[in-house]
Amino acid sequence: MRPPSLLTRRLPRGLASRRSLAVAVSLVVVGSVVAVEAGALSQGASYETSRTRATAAARPAGLPPKVDFNNDGYEDLVLAAPHATTEGKKNAGYLAVVYGSARGANPGKRQLLSAEGERIPFPARRDARLGQVTAARDLDADGYTDLAVPAGPRGRLVVLFGSRSGLTAGQATPESLHADGSSLAAGDLNGDGNTDLVTLDSAPSDARSEVAPRPLRVLYGPFNSEGEPRKNSPLAGAPARTASTSGRDPHLLAGDLNGDGKDELLQLAPEGAPRTPTRYWHGTTAGPRPSARRLPAATAATIGDTDRDGYGDLVLRVAAPGRSGDHDGPGALRIVRGSAKGPTRHGRLIQRDSPGMPGRDELGDRFGTALTAGDVDGDGCADLVVGLPAWDEARPKRDEEGVRGGDGATARHRDKGGAHPGRNGAHLGQASTGHGHRQAATGGDGSGGGAPAGGGVLLLRGATKGLSAEGARHFTQEQSAIPGIPERGDLLGAAVTLMDTNGDRKDDLVMGAPGQDGAEKDSGAVWVVPSSPSGLATRRSWSMGPGAIGAPGTGGGLGAALGR
Repeated sequence: MRPPSLLTRRLPRGLASRRSLAVAVSLVVVGSVVAVEAGALSQGASYETSRTRATAAARPAGLPPKVDFNNDGYEDLVLAAPHATTEGKKNAGYLAVVYGSARGANPGKRQLLSAEGERIPFPARRDARLGQVTAARDLDADGYTDLAVPAGPRGRLVVLFGSRSGLTAGQATPESLHADGSSLAAGDLNGDGNTDLVTLDSAPSDARSEVAPRPLRVLYGPFNSEGEPRKNSPLAGAPARTASTSGRDPHLLAGDLNGDGKDELLQLAPEGAPRTPTRYWHGTTAGPRPSARRLPAATAATIGDTDRDGYGDLVLRVAAPGRSGDHDGPGALRIVRGSAKGPTRHGRLIQRDSPGMPGRDELGDRFGTALTAGDVDGDGCADLVVGLPAWDEARPKRDEEGVRGGDGATARHRDKGGAHPGRNGAHLGQASTGHGHRQAATGGDGSGGGAPAGGGVLLLRGATKGLSAEGARHFTQEQSAIPGIPERGDLLGAAVTLMDTNGDRKDDLVMGAPGQDGAEKDSGAVWVVPSSPSGLATRRSWSMGPGAIGAPGTGGGLGAALGR
């Protein structure tokens, strides 16, 4: 028996009454902070009628809720530059929120968030890496998405609450929670309809060790206006570090794998300890079950119903057969299907050289180090996006299948000028050359032997028969429709997400390239490939760098992380 649709679950308080609101946002740049001046408009009906009314299946099970900070019906982007220098502090980092609209993500409506600004109540700190970890969920059950960010000492969380005018001033969570958000996951772990957060348990500073195990802590929602959860308790028997690690924090993930409305919790291997098994806690009405189950060791993961059977499927980035499975080594994807009893024990393995996979299998392309799931064509099957930030596309494929737009037309780059996002080849913010034409990609010797290792992204389509590599598409700057010039170290695909930024019920592809050079070295950039009735349309792709959002450039690495 299939579980009930996720659409039948109760709406958060206030959502129904506020769904028709739209927001006008004007921005004033003050120092390193973009201030928002906003007012509610009575244009909800006109927004609704002008929006594309595509016929789409129900949203696939297992996917996270939509990210909509002002509840206008369009998803908003969270872009991070955790390595940026802020207030003179190296690697202090900053965040940028780019709001969605009927035309998609609009850099003209944004907020820039950094420490010592009015929204982050902590001073800038060296190596704080603001934005490297975030959680975008409705924490106070008012219908607006909120943003949780570790910004204080020892990972202390700041919650920025959503509103009709976007994100408001941040509220630091009480220090007494002992919650270290350096590792962070969000989900409804007990099925009560409220969002819960999972963090590390912050031990006293004199007791911390780089290799000492630390348990996890669960903050049960809803949260009040002071950033305090309804309940706060440690998760027994859940060490977050082991003696085999180098002290790096583990990756956490939450999602519903058995269709019961209670999210499961997963703890992946920390970077530097790739053979650490994945730990899986089943969700119950009392929260995560104390005893954890083991799954294959994985360094990245995502959840979504890829075969439309009503259960979220788990996609794990595991070691390729015969390999170590570290972040830079050859990886493979293990598709673990969800069921009424949770994840199945065995799943299909998709490798870089599986039939139908575009490009060539390369050692060190970091296949799968970034993963995300969504629905790009509205068919109800979750599609998978795979990042390969060190991919070297040796053979130019300007007019081959992987370069074609979503409507089948061959994509061509056009003058980016000051075009609005959504126009062909539009580019904002100086993340590529300032010319209205493409430069020929060359090999390392300048002979034209292929593009440098600038990275790339793969799209694997979900279907009722399951996810496979057949018909996979690839996206690189070597394609004539993708703005920018590929260069070694661009790291395109270091971060990926799928978001419905224009409300057409189909997800757009968002790709980060933190090593992209623009007006300044390693300023970073983010690419958006909009959806269309037949899938992603590369001919309408565009990109934005720090200049488009009023952010600092040098070494910022915009796009190193994308919030969800």
